[in-house]
Amino acid sequence: MDSQRKSPFDELIAKVTETEKEKRRISETKMSADAFNRWLEEMKAADLARSDAECARLLGVSANAIVMIKKNGADRRTALACRALLHRMEPFSPR
Repeated sequence: MDSQRKSPFDELIAKVTETEKEKRRISETKMSADAFNRWLEEMKAADLARSDAECARLLGVSANAIVMIKKNGADRRTALACRALLHRMEPFSPR
């Protein structure tokens, strides 16, 4: 067997490894502090919230959490919630 050519098993393992890396990259994606601050401004500009405190209430976090997220950024879950709120999405519920 040619040493340059991979076996079907090796090719499968390589695909699985790449898929796992992509899943990890997606799950580790965070919202930067700048992006979060832009989200706050967009929420206010769209008249979806009047203040940071109202954004906190909509996200289900404390005002202190908003202060920390403004400085440090947010995790993926918060980033997804921010996007959902900005796009006026309702919480998921089975039909």
